[in-house]
Amino acid sequence: MKKIELLFSPEEKFRRALEECLKERGRGSLTKLAEKIGRAVSYIADIKSGRRPGDEKLKQKIAEYFGFTYEEFLQYGAQLLAKEKKGEPFEGFYEILNLPLSDRYRKIIQLLTQEFQMSPALLYTPNPSELEEKLRTEEGIIEIYNELRKKLEKAKEILQKYKHEIE
Repeated sequence: MKKIELLFSPEEKFRRALEECLKERGRGSLTKLAEKIGRAVSYIADIKSGRRPGDEKLKQKIAEYFGFTYEEFLQYGAQLLAKEKKGEPFEGFYEILNLPLSDRYRKIIQLLTQEFQMSPALLYTPNPSELEEKLRTEEGIIEIYNELRKKLEKAKEILQKYKHEIE
């Protein structure tokens, strides 16, 4: 089974998004950000470089300064890192992250059933409220993907065994 692992830590994603947003805004953007959120330029530079972690409240302010929620800012950083490393945990992963929560599970099912060329009816669909918390995070999406992939691999194995027995 192809095991999917998380690619980037929240700190890496945050720093990469911060770096890109500052770059997009151009010269003086670090100073403007520091003034707006009431911190020293050197403190923000330390967060950007990874020398300081920065607290969650400050990170939320930084994300909001650039027009993102904190979660969106991390997703943006993850997308940038994935493009640079030319990879993602599985094909379609970042597409799933950009979908509303209500569509994420359906998309995972669609991707897997296309890959395995099997009916989505083979997969049990749990109560959406049970999934909602998992679908909010990268880790949860990867966990769901791995669980469903394992079920389809097992179903395919059973179907192939059955096919050989009747031939």
